[in-house]
Amino acid sequence: MLFQQFLLEKQYNEWIKETTLISYRFYFSLLPLSGMSPDDTTTLTVRNFRTLLASEGYNRKWSPATYNTARKCFNSYCTYLVRDKLLESNPFDTITKMREPQKLPKSLSVDQVKTLKYAITHLFNPNTFLWLRDICIFQTMLYTWIRRKELLDLKPSDLDLATLTIAIRNGKGGKGRIVPVCNQLIPVLSEYLRILHAEHSDPLFLFPSKNNFNLWIRNLRNVFEKVKEKIDFPLSPHRLRHTFATELVRNDLDIFNIASVLGHASVKTTQIYLTANTETINKKISSLNLYAF
Repeated sequence: MLFQQFLLEKQYNEWIKETTLISYRFYFSLLPLSGMSPDDTTTLTVRNFRTLLASEGYNRKWSPATYNTARKCFNSYCTYLVRDKLLESNPFDTITKMREPQKLPKSLSVDQVKTLKYAITHLFNPNTFLWLRDICIFQTMLYTWIRRKELLDLKPSDLDLATLTIAIRNGKGGKGRIVPVCNQLIPVLSEYLRILHAEHSDPLFLFPSKNNFNLWIRNLRNVFEKVKEKIDFPLSPHRLRHTFATELVRNDLDIFNIASVLGHASVKTTQIYLTANTETINKKISSLNLYAF
């Protein structure tokens, strides 16, 4: 009962994704293996949690990232119990995170972007609403770096071509922000809006289904799978996000502005793109006249 109340609060107060809820349910299904129950707070001890994380981490060959995800789920629940005075102290005050190796973001090269644009233009049935919608989805993700859930939640009123902005009403963590629209995207969006209103007199979403319903993540995944059949390099919504963020760094956009538009809570998250941008860094260093007297 306590655990279900916790999940409800997470879902409706913090706007966490369904995939995050699935993670919570999975990790908490492991508690009985160490004699714990989420609804029996007397079993939620430091010793029991340490035993669980050590044994399951070893048996399931958890990576540091997976270990930390499990720890984060358990810590969040214990924090909730302490807040409501159902647990005296949080066991995870003394259970630290594992150090994770830094992974550089993987982005598309300029040639791969060109290949992708050609693929999406020639893959779908031309001159149909769904054809233009799917092209516009790819172009919007490539030129606005918004997350996939943010894209699927967009309403037509969120797009303002007069000010060249897109309003993200419910971003990660329930936060909103304003995203600028690049010039390259304006003709595509303008034509798409015209066809959208011809297809649906009162569209509920900017990228609706054929029946004017909200697209699901799996619908977006299916579109990506079709495109991936026509290209020879990895592709995902997040890789498109990495690609544009890297492109902004290459064009010397201020790192703090990039963090704001990407919706990063901390600029430290954005700084990894500076590390990944070795090509531009190498060119700049090679052109410097160092130690000139």
